[in-house]
Amino acid sequence: MSSLEKQVGGNHYKRFKIQPIEFIILNNLNFPEGNVVKYVCRHKFKDGLRDLEKAKHYIEMLIEFRDYFGRELSYLGFNLENKIPYLEGRIIKRIWRYSRTKDIKELEIALECIDKLMEEYKCSENS
Repeated sequence: MSSLEKQVGGNHYKRFKIQPIEFIILNNLNFPEGNVVKYVCRHKFKDGLRDLEKAKHYIEMLIEFRDYFGRELSYLGFNLENKIPYLEGRIIKRIWRYSRTKDIKELEIALECIDKLMEEYKCSENS
């Protein structure tokens, strides 16, 4: 099954012939830009005014942080400063590496780490 056919938490994106994520990826939009697209597209089908407030907030962030674009912070600095736990840190590291290399193995490792985290949740819920 295509990841576009699977939606966690509703079906508000499935109604689009071209889903927002496709537009975001094909146009190399960054995180806040992509979130504006996502929230503007879904507001009538999911969270209404709250989604529009989120879109507005991301536009405000784009304006405020416009000088940040083109600068870089390594995954290591981010993980250390934020005391990110090991598995979560591995996921961030792999996504950071993938963003630079486009090596699918980085995403496969990130998926393995996500599966381990999910398993930890399931084990803690059962205890």
